[in-house]
Amino acid sequence: MLIKPAGQDTGVAIPDQVIQAHWTNGSHTTALVRPDGYFCWATEKAEHDDALRVAVTTWAGRTTVGKGTHE
Repeated sequence: MLIKPAGQDTGVAIPDQVIQAHWTNGSHTTALVRPDGYFCWATEKAEHDDALRVAVTTWAGRTTVGKGTHE
């Protein structure tokens, strides 16, 4: 699961199997949560696309997003 601040869009292609949600408490953290509930990556930095791309690829692997394959 990828949890983002409300209204924030990432510049990263997120695989279909990764559920996306937004914080409802005003948090500025972007977090990637494993299926067992542990946070595997998180940041409060505004510019985090490269790090998020690596984290998503590490934890979700190469996947098909809509059309085409993304890493």
